[in-house]
Amino acid sequence: MMSASRSIPYGFRSLLECLARAALLAQPDNLEQFMCTHITNMVRSRVEDCNDPKEVAFSHQEQWERMILKPPPPEAHGALNVCILGDTLSR
Repeated sequence: MMSASRSIPYGFRSLLECLARAALLAQPDNLEQFMCTHITNMVRSRVEDCNDPKEVAFSHQEQWERMILKPPPPEAHGALNVCILGDTLSR
């Protein structure tokens, strides 16, 4: 009987984990297109001296999350508060 760990290519689990996390965070309307774009960008972001698929996947995931999950600028936060406060006061 063949072990499951022997049949899964090295780094595949890491790639799937990163892809699943990105899809859950982004909640894309077109999942297939999102996956294709995300993996393409991951391959493009690979640095020349790094060929380890786990490192490539996690490095890209960190960069992507910093871009996607960055907090809004303080001005936007203030405008949101004014909007919410204005809506509350108008009732």
